[in-house]
Amino acid sequence: MAEDTPVAGGILTPAGEEGARRFPWLAALLVVLVALLASASAALFFLTRSATVEWRPAAVAPPPPASPDTLVQEVKSLAKEREKIARRLDGRIPKDAYILVDTSQNRLYLKKGAEVLREAVCSTGSYKLLESPDGRRWFFQTPRGRFRVLGKQENPVWIKPDWAFIEEGEPVPPKGAPERYDAGALGLYAMSFGNGYLIHGTLFRRTLGQSVTHGCVRLDDDDLEVVYKSSKVGTPVFIY
Repeated sequence: MAEDTPVAGGILTPAGEEGARRFPWLAALLVVLVALLASASAALFFLTRSATVEWRPAAVAPPPPASPDTLVQEVKSLAKEREKIARRLDGRIPKDAYILVDTSQNRLYLKKGAEVLREAVCSTGSYKLLESPDGRRWFFQTPRGRFRVLGKQENPVWIKPDWAFIEEGEPVPPKGAPERYDAGALGLYAMSFGNGYLIHGTLFRRTLGQSVTHGCVRLDDDDLEVVYKSSKVGTPVFIY
């Protein structure tokens, strides 16, 4: 490389020194520009740091305290609203006996108005899915909602549906076959509330309080007798 060739990075070669001697104001201008650039960078960094450190969210003034008269009026207003809601609820509660079933706790309540006439441990749907070899499916869940007692029967006979045989791995007999009829499986009483669902007794008392049924509500004999004799066709049944 020739001695008079400038190199990158601003280092002056002998040729560059010669130029500096000819134009002394150029070197001074470069020094001033570098100093200004450094000052601007420092100022920008300081302002950025200051804005980050010093920023604070705007304070929200707390609401003025309510006067005693205002609080009294609010309490009276809430009390009136509560009474209004209570009256509406009372109007929806049946005055005669009705049945309430809690499927999460497996409890049945026989009630009249707000009074509990009988509390009983029951069994409800197992939430199990059964599939047959031919592709049919059954989901064993106690339905939820508002129903009514549609029928009452003493010493009921259970007519076993197809799923009862499929669940046991047995061949499904034709309709009307003697093996479909099972006396005693439903206990001494049964009350239907729609779509084949019943409130009835059980031979498996040890499972009371568990979710093990195919959708019906099972009760012990003593509880079932009280509920059966206190109900009539049309008695409301609430299941949740």
